[in-house]
Amino acid sequence: MVATLVERIDRRRVSPAVVTLDRPGPVAYRLATHGVPVRSLGGDGLLRAFLRLAVILRRELFDVVNAYGFKSTFITRFLVKALARRSVFVSGVRGLHVSELERLDSPKARLVLQIERLTSGLVDVYDANSKGAVELLAEAGIDRRRLRYIPNGLDVTRWTPNSDRRPRTTPVVVCVARFVARKRHQDLLRAMAILRDRGVRLRLDLIGDGPTLPDMRRLAGELALQELVRFAGAREPNHVREAMRGADAFCISSRWEGMAGSVMEAMACGLPVVGTRVNGIGELVEHGRTGYLVPPGRPELFAAALERLATDPARAATLGAAGRERIRRDFSVGSMVAAKEQLFMELAAGR
Repeated sequence: MVATLVERIDRRRVSPAVVTLDRPGPVAYRLATHGVPVRSLGGDGLLRAFLRLAVILRRELFDVVNAYGFKSTFITRFLVKALARRSVFVSGVRGLHVSELERLDSPKARLVLQIERLTSGLVDVYDANSKGAVELLAEAGIDRRRLRYIPNGLDVTRWTPNSDRRPRTTPVVVCVARFVARKRHQDLLRAMAILRDRGVRLRLDLIGDGPTLPDMRRLAGELALQELVRFAGAREPNHVREAMRGADAFCISSRWEGMAGSVMEAMACGLPVVGTRVNGIGELVEHGRTGYLVPPGRPELFAAALERLATDPARAATLGAAGRERIRRDFSVGSMVAAKEQLFMELAAGR
């Protein structure tokens, strides 16, 4: 999303520069081809990285500094206030929580949120891509006047439906998600076992990698799902796009989400979505209009929703078309870029 933003922002109004904690990678090279300055902080330890960042902030006159990730936003807020007092500091929140911790009710998550609240006075604006993150920060005691909601945007010209999609005897459902605890892939596998036992024909393609993948492979074996579930591993965006264009529906069973990019991509591809009724999915999927929402941790309800799509392909196509229109209308990349540009101009003018 950062790369998309700086590539598309109006350079007559905003001059972007990108700083990465790690050594340059594919995104950095991609930005360089678009004429965006990219500075690497090295990737040889956080202390050296932030010392290099301190030099950059001291030397260059940024109007706005926008950081992402808990470590980056935590350290950068101190550096900006100490070394670049003319700059406005924006803390970007790209999920429900200010960190990427799996369990939001864990002692570590509560400690991180407490640290965030105690140091929030050093943040001029929080830029959150989900309404749930805004509410979490507000409940933690952060002034709502400093909270902005700017959802992610998607280029619907790159994520397009398959015009040749036709009903088939065994519909394909795809899930694109990292294999981590909060994604609850086990609910999808158990839903598939329920559908098999009911005689409903479906195939599930799981795209992604992560620490819980071995456990999910074992569970699939225990449930005898080898012929119904395919573990496709991690895939490049182009391969993900083709997998979605070749599928009939999309599903995701997370316990919580920020702004689910894979759901946006699936909807843009015209797929009906079965997802959990949680933040970041419920903001995108309209129950009964673009897909179906079920409570997390209820594989039997997940199975029922998937069965509705499998047995009514005309209804599934209607839901998918409505989902693509919703992304085009409410979550376009143009809307995101315009909102961020307006935020930067407003903050700079205020200085």
